[in-house]
Order: sequence, then C-alpha cells, then structure tokens
Amino acid sequence: MNVSTLPASNITSTSYTANWEYLPKALGYYVQPYRFDVVEEATTTNTIDEKFSKSTEGTTDQPVNVTQENLDEYTDCAGWSGRNISGRLS
Repeated sequence: MNVSTLPASNITSTSYTANWEYLPKALGYYVQPYRFDVVEEATTTNTIDEKFSKSTEGTTDQPVNVTQENLDEYTDCAGWSGRNISGRLS
C-alpha cells in the first residue's frame, strides 16, 4: 500500500513538516527525506563533520560491537540511527 502525500508545511531553510493522508490500520510510517544541492563550481564541502569522539571504548585490535539502533551515545551529531546494526567502533 502506498500513502498519499500532501504538500509540505512549515518550510524553512533547514526543516519542514511532512504531511500525508492517514492510512487505516497502519502501524507506522517510514519517511526518507533527502536534499539536492546544485554546485556552481568544483569545491570541497563538508556535509557532515562526524568524528565519533564519544566512541572511547575499544581499539583497532579489539573493537566494541554496536548492536543498538540509537547511536547518539557514540556520535557528535545527534540523531544517527540504524537497523540491523552489526558494526564495530574502534
């Protein structure tokens, strides 16, 4: 089943509110926003500057196994998450 989208509202340069029609019996909705940037000339730009400085456990030889979905405990930029995470931090 597909959800019928509605126009976005509360649009700013850094955020918006996504709107859609209610889908009966839905247990949840998955929204995947994205943004296109037009580059006028070749240049180097940092989109995300994540150093994982909160990840202080483990070493290259003995990394820490991460299985949780919320990664804010390990990341400088809040809001990282994932599914079926089986990565290692070192």
